[in-house]
Amino acid sequence: MANAAANPYNGVCGANYTVIDHLKMTTSAGTHLGDAYLTYNSSNGYNCSLMQIVPGSGTMFAETKLLLTGGGGGDEDSGYFSSYAGPVYLYAKNRCIDWVGGIGGTSSVRLAGHSIINSHCG
Repeated sequence: MANAAANPYNGVCGANYTVIDHLKMTTSAGTHLGDAYLTYNSSNGYNCSLMQIVPGSGTMFAETKLLLTGGGGGDEDSGYFSSYAGPVYLYAKNRCIDWVGGIGGTSSVRLAGHSIINSHCG
């Protein structure tokens, strides 16, 4: 069954990016749709985010967004994908970020999502 499959980080952000946060995206019924990954490259100060769809789940809506807390920039990717939304990058050395994402459903109604505000400062 595809929803039971492991969904480890796929490395799409590139070399020197280390996972600093991971959220399993499940519906209210407990169906695993995907995984949100936040990575950081300490050598260049960039964060990278993606919403990775569980393999074999087919095409579904997915989004990932990184913003500087309090304004000043950001990046996002959203649409219908079969593997992942992103990667999106944001330079945030010595700044806090807002990390937002969603998966499943439509662009206006998600089946699962997250909104981590004013986090990963430094």
